[in-house]
Amino acid sequence: MGGIMSLLLSWMGGYIVLRQEVLFTDALSNIGFLGIALAILFNLPITPMLIGICILAAFLIRFLQSKKIFSNDSLLETFARIGLALGVIVIALFPGYRVNIEQFLFGDILGISQFDTNLAVGIFIIFGTMILLFHKRFLQISLSDTLSHTLVKHKTFYHALLIFAIATLIAMAIKIIGALLVGAFIAIPPNTVKLLAKNIKQTFILSSILGLLATLVGLYLSTLFNLPTGPLVVTTLGAFWLLSIIINLTNFKN
Repeated sequence: MGGIMSLLLSWMGGYIVLRQEVLFTDALSNIGFLGIALAILFNLPITPMLIGICILAAFLIRFLQSKKIFSNDSLLETFARIGLALGVIVIALFPGYRVNIEQFLFGDILGISQFDTNLAVGIFIIFGTMILLFHKRFLQISLSDTLSHTLVKHKTFYHALLIFAIATLIAMAIKIIGALLVGAFIAIPPNTVKLLAKNIKQTFILSSILGLLATLVGLYLSTLFNLPTGPLVVTTLGAFWLLSIIINLTNFKN
């Protein structure tokens, strides 16, 4: 499941980095944390609640972005902080027992249920097919909001489809690597490989490969040293990022 999510997240991260909206990921992941807390408080299924609240928040954010009441970074940061704060407050209301907040914040890739695994496979098939069919459209609306008005017919539909896909993937990723680490899978792989890739196509492909490789390495190191899996995966991504900087700077000097 971790491999499935890493492939899709890293690919979707390419669109988000092009749109310069990495903070969008932080906003949704923190609101997802609130969704998990509410699901536990009211004894509701966690995964459907998590996906539902992330999708709802994503379209609410998009609506407010379209109104241009606030600057984009201010709006996204406000959503992120409020979502995290409300999540902590809801957890404080849990009656009669203590909850391991770290599991929500940093995930538990080794403790995923069979239902979540099956759901991840279904999401991989659906969104993988969506990417194959609509990658060109997603790329066009991500590269330039102005030009996409003339290049893309039914732009609103494709924009909504992309937001829906991103929100659903972020929600599923929260269950695996936690609310605080999801942004790493969105931001690090595309920004790592763009220093080495020769074109946008290579950036997307190599980004997905890097996300999968980091997940496998993180899982191996977690099992080997009995350390938290999510942080190790992100640390592995960070190591590749530093390596790409070194290679880029070395090539620049030459």
